[in-house]
Amino acid sequence: MTWWSTGNLAMDFSDAAGTLLLDLKNKQWSKAVLEHFEIPETIMLPLVRSSEATGKLREAVKQEFGFKNDVMTFAGGADNACAALGAGILKP
Repeated sequence: MTWWSTGNLAMDFSDAAGTLLLDLKNKQWSKAVLEHFEIPETIMLPLVRSSEATGKLREAVKQEFGFKNDVMTFAGGADNACAALGAGILKP
């Protein structure tokens, strides 16, 4: 989530998978799970790819850290997914 830094909310698929609320096959929140637990889909964060831009730092954050230029933020990923990528584990 990047609300504090950008004012936007988003979650990448690897973090979403960790919630057990994600329909992995269709890459969307599982309607069946949400209905079963009576979770309104309207409160779920937008899903994005880990490489997707999620916004720019708000002016107040830029000033607090002394950035002069715009700074883009990206969704990133869950720690295990990123560690596997960093270790070169790209295939089953």
